[in-house]
Amino acid sequence: MSETGINRRQAVTTVTASAIAMAILRMNTAAGPAAADTGGDVGGPDGPVRITFLFGQPDDQSVFEQHYQSVHLPLVVGVPGLVHMESCMGTGSLDGTSSAFYRANTLTFQSRRDMILAAQSEIGAAALADLDVFATGGVTATIVANIDDYEPQPPPVADTDSRFRNGVDPRTP
Repeated sequence: MSETGINRRQAVTTVTASAIAMAILRMNTAAGPAAADTGGDVGGPDGPVRITFLFGQPDDQSVFEQHYQSVHLPLVVGVPGLVHMESCMGTGSLDGTSSAFYRANTLTFQSRRDMILAAQSEIGAAALADLDVFATGGVTATIVANIDDYEPQPPPVADTDSRFRNGVDPRTP
């Protein structure tokens, strides 16, 4: 966590649709053969890495959901090295308009190396290739690393006795 107490998340790369698999695999070779072990430009070998997939609004939501639930999700949860997955649906934008994204999935891996190996696996490659089959609204993927989690703290108790502001008794020297 930064000194301000706010999460620090370093966005590293953003790509769309069928280029996702190539972008992940290219990270393995971009810095040479040892990139997967050294961490390269996406987190360290021991730091967690998250990849978030933002699915655009599909042509037909029922067709999307049928394929997503019966084919895509079983592939994704079977990806080796996957530590955690969150899936949610867009419900709207802050300005009250409909969401640009229909669904979002966040996959967490222990390290950059684990993410790359997952993409290289048979199941990972099948899950990535499957995106072009059903994600008619397009897909954007963003990889983040250097993840610091922030635990909410309870609000301070209000001082109702003005004589003891900031816990200081004005009667003491």
